[in-house]
Amino acid sequence: MDSNTAEAGIPDEADIADEPGITDEPGITEAQAFQRRASLIKLFSRIGQLSSLPQVALRIIQVADDDTADIDDLLSAIEGDPAMVVRILRLVNSGYYGLRNRVGDLKHAVTLMGFQQVRSLALTLYVSRIFRASGDYRGYSRAGLWNHQVAVASAARLIAEVCSDVSADEAYVAGLLHDIGYVLVDEHLRPRFKQVLDGIGPDKDTLSVERHVLGFDHCLLGAFVMHEWNLPEPVYRAAAYHHAPLDYDGPHSRMVCLVTMANYFCTYRGLTSLGLQNVPPLDEQVYARLGITESRAARIVDRLDDALSFAASAASA
Repeated sequence: MDSNTAEAGIPDEADIADEPGITDEPGITEAQAFQRRASLIKLFSRIGQLSSLPQVALRIIQVADDDTADIDDLLSAIEGDPAMVVRILRLVNSGYYGLRNRVGDLKHAVTLMGFQQVRSLALTLYVSRIFRASGDYRGYSRAGLWNHQVAVASAARLIAEVCSDVSADEAYVAGLLHDIGYVLVDEHLRPRFKQVLDGIGPDKDTLSVERHVLGFDHCLLGAFVMHEWNLPEPVYRAAAYHHAPLDYDGPHSRMVCLVTMANYFCTYRGLTSLGLQNVPPLDEQVYARLGITESRAARIVDRLDDALSFAASAASA
């Protein structure tokens, strides 16, 4: 594992002292902790290999990260997938846009929707393919988790637009993937995931329950796998720290805080990841790091319903 992986808060054999849930068990020896960490690395690597984003989705992320990219670059990335083209046309012809005449041409659809929204939608639809089967249990459902992720993505983009100095496109990607760790645990460690769901509650710290049952939390797993997928650093940093934004003071702290804020707003609106509203209120320092003044907060709240409306349309397209 390279130094960049270790710096991301991701497991590394050379640093075993600080990982919650691995070395905090009473009586554990250094050798036992080392072995646990090595086992987690093997597990995380296997999950990352089994669950990967398609090349088209990765290409769309690259387009989103390229300031020189244009509509033709986006079209070339998605037009080879007929199913994707159909779903984009389905959305542009939905009630959300309220068009009087149906659109049947992809480039026309892209022009009407706008480059940013089509790019976000295309990526959203590809990521949705990871959600292959229903997985309802107690108050949790994969559909609910998916709606939460798309909502956080849309809210993150909105907050980035208000903050102005954070990439809105990258914020969307970070929001869309911030809880990918839950998807992977549900997919590959289903019995343990049910134990986590049995143990959580409104007065319990979800991450502590995850660490007790799994030996790690969804933030750690998600960050590790996204790093393995070669996604942009701000994206996997946001996944790693969105439940503890003040623990990270690196160059991407604003992205981390932005996704944390989006996650809180959506959870507060009832769009939860696990069917439970147990995300604590934001620390004032989160607002401070983002430069969110009262007027900026008001702008976000005023536009939040529209952002969540688009999210609902994108999630169901």
